Amino acid sequence: MVHMTYLLFLLGWALPILGLQWLIGWRKLWARRRRWPWAVLLVGSYLTLADSLAIAQHIWFFQPALILGPTLGNVPLEEALFYFLTAAMIAQGYILLLPASHTSPGPPPRPETETPAN
Repeated sequence: MVHMTYLLFLLGWALPILGLQWLIGWRKLWARRRRWPWAVLLVGSYLTLADSLAIAQHIWFFQPALILGPTLGNVPLEEALFYFLTAAMIAQGYILLLPASHTSPGPPPRPETETPAN
Protein backbone atom coordinates (compact mmCIF):
# COMPACT_ATOMS: atom_id res chain seq x y z
CA MET A 1 0.00 0.00 0.00
CA VAL A 2 2.93 2.36 0.66
CA HIS A 3 3.93 2.17 -3.02
CA MET A 4 0.55 3.64 -3.93
CA THR A 5 0.92 6.79 -1.79
CA TYR A 6 1.54 9.22 -4.67
CA LEU A 7 -1.15 7.62 -6.85
CA LEU A 8 -3.78 7.70 -4.10
CA PHE A 9 -3.10 11.36 -3.27
CA LEU A 10 -3.12 12.21 -6.96
CA LEU A 11 -6.44 10.50 -7.65
CA GLY A 12 -7.98 11.93 -4.47
CA TRP A 13 -6.95 15.39 -5.63
CA ALA A 14 -7.92 15.22 -9.32
CA LEU A 15 -10.89 12.87 -9.68
CA PRO A 16 -13.37 14.93 -7.62
CA ILE A 17 -12.65 18.00 -9.78
CA LEU A 18 -12.83 16.07 -13.06
CA GLY A 19 -16.01 14.33 -11.91
CA LEU A 20 -17.61 17.63 -10.91
CA GLN A 21 -16.69 19.16 -14.26
CA TRP A 22 -18.37 16.28 -16.10
CA LEU A 23 -21.38 16.32 -13.76
CA ILE A 24 -21.97 20.03 -14.31
CA GLY A 25 -20.95 20.46 -17.93
CA TRP A 26 -20.99 17.12 -19.69
CA ARG A 27 -22.93 18.50 -22.64
CA LYS A 28 -20.31 21.19 -23.37
CA LEU A 29 -17.41 18.79 -22.81
CA TRP A 30 -18.96 16.10 -24.98
CA ALA A 31 -19.75 18.60 -27.75
CA ARG A 32 -16.06 19.60 -27.85
CA ARG A 33 -14.65 16.10 -27.30
CA ARG A 34 -12.68 16.25 -30.55
CA ARG A 35 -10.81 19.43 -29.59
CA TRP A 36 -9.88 19.74 -25.90
CA PRO A 37 -8.20 16.28 -25.58
CA TRP A 38 -5.55 17.47 -28.06
CA ALA A 39 -4.67 20.32 -25.70
CA VAL A 40 -4.42 17.85 -22.81
CA LEU A 41 -2.16 15.58 -24.85
CA LEU A 42 0.09 18.45 -25.97
CA VAL A 43 0.44 20.11 -22.56
CA GLY A 44 0.77 16.84 -20.64
CA SER A 45 3.45 15.59 -23.04
CA TYR A 46 5.39 18.86 -22.87
CA LEU A 47 5.36 18.92 -19.07
CA THR A 48 6.35 15.25 -18.83
CA LEU A 49 9.28 15.92 -21.16
CA ALA A 50 10.33 18.95 -19.10
CA ASP A 51 10.09 16.84 -15.95
CA SER A 52 12.23 14.16 -17.55
CA LEU A 53 14.95 16.76 -18.15
CA ALA A 54 14.71 17.98 -14.56
CA ILE A 55 15.00 14.43 -13.21
CA ALA A 56 17.99 13.76 -15.49
CA GLN A 57 19.64 16.93 -14.15
CA HIS A 58 19.01 15.70 -10.57
CA ILE A 59 16.89 18.75 -9.80
CA TRP A 60 14.48 16.43 -8.01
CA PHE A 61 13.78 12.78 -7.49
CA PHE A 62 11.05 10.48 -6.22
CA GLN A 63 11.17 8.18 -3.24
CA PRO A 64 10.89 4.64 -4.67
CA ALA A 65 8.94 3.55 -1.60
CA LEU A 66 6.11 5.99 -2.44
CA ILE A 67 5.58 5.23 -6.16
CA LEU A 68 4.40 2.17 -8.07
CA GLY A 69 7.55 1.74 -10.14
CA PRO A 70 6.54 1.89 -13.84
CA THR A 71 8.05 4.87 -15.66
CA LEU A 72 7.82 6.74 -18.94
CA GLY A 73 11.53 7.03 -19.59
CA ASN A 74 12.78 8.29 -16.25
CA VAL A 75 9.47 9.90 -15.20
CA PRO A 76 7.37 7.90 -12.73
CA LEU A 77 3.94 6.99 -14.11
CA GLU A 78 2.22 8.93 -11.34
CA GLU A 79 4.17 12.08 -12.19
CA ALA A 80 3.18 11.90 -15.86
CA LEU A 81 -0.41 11.22 -14.81
CA PHE A 82 -0.25 14.34 -12.63
CA TYR A 83 0.60 16.49 -15.66
CA PHE A 84 -2.11 14.99 -17.86
CA LEU A 85 -4.79 15.23 -15.15
CA THR A 86 -3.80 18.84 -14.44
CA ALA A 87 -3.99 19.68 -18.14
CA ALA A 88 -7.41 17.98 -18.33
CA MET A 89 -8.77 20.00 -15.40
CA ILE A 90 -7.55 23.24 -16.97
CA ALA A 91 -8.77 22.45 -20.51
CA GLN A 92 -12.17 21.28 -19.31
CA GLY A 93 -12.50 24.26 -16.97
CA TYR A 94 -11.74 26.57 -19.86
CA ILE A 95 -14.42 24.93 -22.03
CA LEU A 96 -16.95 25.14 -19.21
CA LEU A 97 -16.27 28.85 -18.65
CA LEU A 98 -16.69 29.80 -22.30
CA PRO A 99 -20.00 31.40 -23.24
CA ALA A 100 -22.42 28.99 -24.91
CA SER A 101 -21.91 30.72 -28.28
CA HIS A 102 -18.24 29.62 -28.22
CA THR A 103 -18.90 26.00 -27.33
CA SER A 104 -21.60 25.02 -29.76
CA PRO A 105 -20.43 22.30 -32.15
CA GLY A 106 -19.94 23.05 -35.80
CA PRO A 107 -18.42 25.96 -37.66
CA PRO A 108 -18.54 29.42 -36.11
CA PRO A 109 -21.50 31.58 -37.08
CA ARG A 110 -21.02 33.87 -40.06
CA PRO A 111 -20.96 37.59 -39.35
CA GLU A 112 -23.90 39.41 -40.77
CA THR A 113 -23.00 41.65 -43.67
CA GLU A 114 -24.62 44.99 -44.15
CA THR A 115 -25.78 46.05 -47.55
CA PRO A 116 -24.98 49.66 -48.44
CA ALA A 117 -27.96 51.97 -48.58
CA ASN A 118 -28.61 53.46 -52.00
